[in-house]
Amino acid sequence: SDPAHIHPAVLEPGIEQPYYTDDWVFDDDKLLTTAWRRAQPNRGGSGVTEDLVRAVERATGRNLEWFFEQWVLKGGHPELTFGWSHDAKTGTLALTVRQGQAADELTPEAFRFHAVVEVVYAGGRHERKTIEVTRRDHTLHLACPEAPARVVFDPEGDLLATLELEGGADVHRKALADATTAVARVRAAAALAKDPTQASVDA
Repeated sequence: SDPAHIHPAVLEPGIEQPYYTDDWVFDDDKLLTTAWRRAQPNRGGSGVTEDLVRAVERATGRNLEWFFEQWVLKGGHPELTFGWSHDAKTGTLALTVRQGQAADELTPEAFRFHAVVEVVYAGGRHERKTIEVTRRDHTLHLACPEAPARVVFDPEGDLLATLELEGGADVHRKALADATTAVARVRAAAALAKDPTQASVDA
């Protein structure tokens, strides 16, 4: 069966998708193995979240208690602001991810997650990289000799989160015009809907 069927299901207001998958934690082959292993000890009976945690750990070889604690047993979602800058002298790309969600007994101050960023260069050439975010204000530096035309965070909308872009309406108008995925265009259009200026209306 489709491995997505056993991804932890979460439904949060304002989120584009009713589930979260971390491709670093879950890949299709290991998920299929997990589904089979989990079914054996509970065949004909019932299971609890702890059974799934142990089955996934056996299949992936990783301690994933943090993942289930964060995404299944607790609540909330990351409220993210993303920005980037390029240093031509050092040939590095700085990616900044800020989390703004209000922390409480269910929602952590900082979520831990993996996300894809798409680096797009002049002429349309692009590459995708996976980053790990572990802090509330997290800046990562990647080798990038050539200055990008734009950088897109979570281009396919896989992450269970809300997203704002640093740079205001100008950045969103550029994303609406140039984005290569429907998710990125929808996000840009939603952001521009809050901006009453004529330039955003025309976009």
